Amino acid sequence: NTNRQAMFEKPDYVFKDGELVVVDGKVVHTKWGTTHVVRPDFDPSVEKDLKSYFDRYLTMKLGNFKISDDEITEDGRGSLTVHPTVGGAA
Repeated sequence: NTNRQAMFEKPDYVFKDGELVVVDGKVVHTKWGTTHVVRPDFDPSVEKDLKSYFDRYLTMKLGNFKISDDEITEDGRGSLTVHPTVGGAA
C-alpha cells in the first residue's frame, strides 16, 4: 500500500516478537511486553503546586495519574524494567 496513513491505520498484519497479533486491522492476540520506567529524584514539594493546578483547571485529580508497580504487572500484563536516571540537576 503506497498510502502510509491508511497502511498504519488499518494494517493487514502486525507481528510482535514473532507472534501474529493483528489481522485486517483487528487484534487477534495480546502479547504483553515490558514497561520501561525511570524514577528520577525530585523535590516532593512540587506536588503541592501540581495538585493546586489540577484542582483549579482539570477535571481529573492528580492522584488518578499515580499507579503502583503492581498495577502495571498484575494479571500477567508483562514486566517492569526500571532504568537508572542519567544526568540530572547539578
